[in-house]
Order: sequence, then C-alpha cells, then structure tokens
Amino acid sequence: MRHKITKAIGWMALAALMGCGGGGGPAGSRISYGDLAVAVHWPGEGDSRLVPAAAQSIKITLMQGLDVVDTLVISRPDSVAEFDELFPGLYTVTAEAFPTNDGTGIAQAIGTVPVTIQPDQLTNAAITMLSTIVGLGLTPSSLTINFGDIQGLLAGALDTLGNLVLTPLEGILFTSNNPLIATVNPITGSVTGILAGSTTITATELESGISQNVPVTVRPLLSVLPSSATVSPLGTLLITPTVLGALDLTCSFQVLQGGGGTVISVLGLTATYTAPLTPGNYTVRVRSNADPTVYVDVPIRVATGSLFLNIN
Repeated sequence: MRHKITKAIGWMALAALMGCGGGGGPAGSRISYGDLAVAVHWPGEGDSRLVPAAAQSIKITLMQGLDVVDTLVISRPDSVAEFDELFPGLYTVTAEAFPTNDGTGIAQAIGTVPVTIQPDQLTNAAITMLSTIVGLGLTPSSLTINFGDIQGLLAGALDTLGNLVLTPLEGILFTSNNPLIATVNPITGSVTGILAGSTTITATELESGISQNVPVTVRPLLSVLPSSATVSPLGTLLITPTVLGALDLTCSFQVLQGGGGTVISVLGLTATYTAPLTPGNYTVRVRSNADPTVYVDVPIRVATGSLFLNIN
C-alpha cells in the first residue's frame, strides 16, 4: 500500500519562483515539480536495510536545510511513502523505526540520506538504517548460584540516552563460555549451575551485534553429618561431609575456639573431633576445598557426664 503526500504550493512561493516585476519570467511560466518515493521492506520481505524485527512503524521526515518539509508515518504492512509536487533541489530524508504503529516511542533504528529532486521525475530513496542500540543492560551484573540451581538473567537494549529499546524476545541471544560450569537458555537467559567454578555468560543483541558479559560463579553444595552434637569431655565425634557439584570432594576442618578440642581429618573426606576436658560450647567449621567460601558450622556441646548425642 502507498501513502502519498502532495505538497500545496502557496501563492507567495509561486510568485517567488515565477518572479515579480521587471526581473521575473514571463507570465504563465510552468513550474515543474518532482516526486519522491521511499520504500520500506519489512523483516521477512527480503533486504530490510536493518528495519528491526520488532518495529511496527517507520517515521519518514523530509527536510530542506533546517526546515522540515513534511513527516509521514508508514505502519505495517504499508511499504511505500510518496512525497509529491516537491520543488526541485536538495533534500534530506530521515527514517526512524519505532515499536508502535504511530511512529512514537523510543527509536529502534535510524538512517539519513540526501536526495536531489529533479523536475518532472520520480526520485527513489534507499536508506540504510543503523540500530540506535549502543549497549545492553543486564540484571544482575554478576551471578553466583549453587550447583543445580536456576536463576534468570534479564537483558535490555539501550540507546545513547540509556532509554530501553524494544527488541523481540528472540532478539537477544545468551551463550555460555563454558557449559561444563553453567548452561544458559539461549532465549530466556535462565542459567543453571552445573559444576563448581567460574565462567561467563554473554548476551548479544542480534540486529546490532552489541554484546555484554556477565561473570558467573557456581558454588558446590555442602552438607555435614551430624549437623550438631553433644559429647562428654575427651569424647570423640566422627564428622562426615558430603560435597555435590564439584570435582574436588574433600574438605578442611577447623575448631573455631582456642582450647575447644582437636579435629583430625582423614584424606579430607571425614574427620574425628576430640572434645576438650573443659565443658562448653564449641564449633567445628567444615569448609569445601573446591570453593573455600562454602562452609558449614557444626555446633558441639561438651557436657560433664553426658552421653554422646548426635543431632541431625
């Protein structure tokens, strides 16, 4: 479908073109005008000249110098804008893509091209539109998740003013630098922790090629038996940790209080705690060697005359 704009010729403009008084041309001189056609190829119709997939309208502005001659909005599925009866000369055509059907909102792409209007001729304007996207905003900017957990990344395309530029759902692609550590859904950005370690998730806006990285850390899961216990002075307690989601399954063991007893590890897989002679409350910290930030504290009560009590 074609949209047409026919420029009305004012009497003053007509008189200026024909001339007034002694310097003017002969009365009844014919004024020759030119026409301009701007074609839009929507995505899926061949070469779109980077019309964004989420665009619903193109606003075309025709200028001569600093003056706006006219503006026309083409909405899907219309494809041609025509400006008729233009004075011959040099013009500038600017095309902006918008996510609405009325040419409003945040521009998704923009292009400008000069055109020369010739008398009695139709000029066709071909505009290469460039994306207005200059960066991506990602939330969160870094991600720490546990083995087996799933957490989503939110990505938005931004223009030079920090405005959010609308893109289709599939317009931003998520990839993992190391799927052995963490995988990501390429469309939704949902990240799954696979193995303890660090990797990078990259979000790429496909039409502009702009990308942004998010560092991802996957932490192992650590559980310890018993979770707490009561023992008699000089009594002993076997502590057994279980590490999931890591290649290194060993742990380190530490009594946090001075004089709170001793703990001896067997290959980092189990440990035996020996209570002190002095009754009191003590803590054994079990720390994953795969990720030292992951630890479990086991509270131990040493009581005179008590039997060993294991509280899971």
